Amino acid sequence: MSLQSEFWKAANVDPSIMRSQQDQYRYYSLGALAWFSASVAAMGFAYAVYVFLAPFVEARIANALAVVSVPLWFFFVFHINRATISVITPGKGKKFSNAFKILPRLIVSVVISIAIAHPLVLFLLSEDISENYRLQFEKEALEKDEKDGERAHFLVGGGEHIREE
Repeated sequence: MSLQSEFWKAANVDPSIMRSQQDQYRYYSLGALAWFSASVAAMGFAYAVYVFLAPFVEARIANALAVVSVPLWFFFVFHINRATISVITPGKGKKFSNAFKILPRLIVSVVISIAIAHPLVLFLLSEDISENYRLQFEKEALEKDEKDGERAHFLVGGGEHIREE
């Protein structure tokens, strides 16, 4: 089997029903897109699994779980992409219809990105966030001490001034 026919399978299309060269290129591109987006998503998920687990378990176990997660996440994303591709039909006057058909895919993409990317970014930047928080806390404490010191100096200084008169 050729790579082109594999990508047609990934696009969920039967090669016998494609009428034109344009259809062949369209579905070849859609299949390649489904395959490569799932590959990138699986690698990103494996990295996220490793980064989150490495501080808590042995490196060997974190590596094993990251490797096991690759095919699972790949097939999850790949089949969502295939399902989305299969409901989109080319034609005139169907732009809004197709937009509503891909809405579930967009929602899943947003949920996945929030569930994976946001915690990963927070985890990777946790040292910087902690340092900035500590500096901000120290600055506020210093400003409070300065205000308290000025009040104490005013009260003590004012009291001494009254006694001298």
